[in-house]
Amino acid sequence: MQLSLSTGCLYLLPLRTACSRAAEAGFDAIELVMAPEAWLRGATWAQRVADDHGLAIATVHQSILGRSPEGDGPRRAIDAARFARELGVPTVVIHGTFAHAWDDDKAIEWLAALDEAQDILAGSSTRLALENHGLRVPSDGQGVLAGIEHLLAFCRARDLDITFDTCHAGSFGLNLTEALDAVAPRLADVHLCDIVPCTRGPRSATWRYSASQHRIPGQGDLDLAAFLVQLGQRDYGGPVTVEVTPFALRVWSRRYTVSKLRQIAQFVRAYTDAGSPEAVAPPEPVSVA
Repeated sequence: MQLSLSTGCLYLLPLRTACSRAAEAGFDAIELVMAPEAWLRGATWAQRVADDHGLAIATVHQSILGRSPEGDGPRRAIDAARFARELGVPTVVIHGTFAHAWDDDKAIEWLAALDEAQDILAGSSTRLALENHGLRVPSDGQGVLAGIEHLLAFCRARDLDITFDTCHAGSFGLNLTEALDAVAPRLADVHLCDIVPCTRGPRSATWRYSASQHRIPGQGDLDLAAFLVQLGQRDYGGPVTVEVTPFALRVWSRRYTVSKLRQIAQFVRAYTDAGSPEAVAPPEPVSVA
């Protein structure tokens, strides 16, 4: 099992800085989230930066910006697939469509981009992993890929792997260990993050989703201890990718960020190596000025 850090956690920083902090905190790898710096400098440069810090590139994630050099929206998956194939990375993490019907224009556009990305990867060892959706607004629950059972059926039909995001699953109220049982046969990557209640700020659903999701593992409402124990007992061999917001890590403070990342690394390794959640003492909170 590789402990990986999504560069999306430090998306405001140069890749070299993100890798430096990941290595200092004891991570094994990164999930490279496509960004302007990578587009400008290329795959060889990105691999060299990771190598310089003793890190593997475990996965490539489509851009979290609205577009990429390949185009808007779903075409971001194509850009990520090209980059991952050049690097020889085993997994490309892509997002699905939020459309409510397969004959919707947005779903048709997404399926076309998916076909093109799969064509790019044909004949290689790199595979696409579709990430489970989070519930941002109530209508998201009506999407064609909203339920785990719908996601699984689609991935079987299209021969896709799955990236399982814990806070996305939690936003649907799913039991994480039961959901892990369901997706295990196609599991290629885990996004580890927590959920906290949102009690401040605007009342909009989008704001509340953004403020409550992708928080520090072990400091929210999800039972990530039991989830990690189960993951360890399954002898899962893929990456566990920490994916929290830059604001939760206070990326403007190197000292705080590295201390928090060290705490998360200890939390993950302690529970994946444990026989039960009760066998591990909860980590002490980090307090860094």
